[in-house]
Amino acid sequence: MKKMYVFAILIALSICGYAFTRDYTSSDIDRIRITPNDVPSGFVMAQIPSFAREVFRDNPCYLDSKGIKRIAKHLYPNGDFNAIASIHSTIIAKQGRPFGDDIVCYIIVYRNEKAAQKEIKKLTEYVEFNNQRAVVSAKNNLAVFIHSDDVVNMPAVAQLKRTIEERLANIGENQ
Repeated sequence: MKKMYVFAILIALSICGYAFTRDYTSSDIDRIRITPNDVPSGFVMAQIPSFAREVFRDNPCYLDSKGIKRIAKHLYPNGDFNAIASIHSTIIAKQGRPFGDDIVCYIIVYRNEKAAQKEIKKLTEYVEFNNQRAVVSAKNNLAVFIHSDDVVNMPAVAQLKRTIEERLANIGENQ
């Protein structure tokens, strides 16, 4: 009889734990993404050169399914486009170089928690190897991946990461 109670309690705790987690969606990206007001001093929102418009229609933008398929394997080693539900990209350039890509922020929503765990592990390992130029922040099925071409941009990258993490925390509080 005690085993039945223990089993019932475990089931109840599992259900409660699941109820307090949530999967993020593309609509959440709009609440946390980088805005022109967030761009650090000395930087501007980049302009997209014509050759890149097949993937990045605008800046900032959501990538369509063809764009996701094309870029997933280039974001981090063995990136699986099938695991990704949505990607939002913001490209930031240094003033005076409007077509540059000095800082790039990808907000990735994975299709489900299982896919997210697998892909975020790969992404985190990649960032650990490149920690002088990249940061990652992940929660449930959402990952924020920001990278820079140059180490001197890391204070700006850290500032952007903090801004997005604050917004992400506010989403949880407002649910």
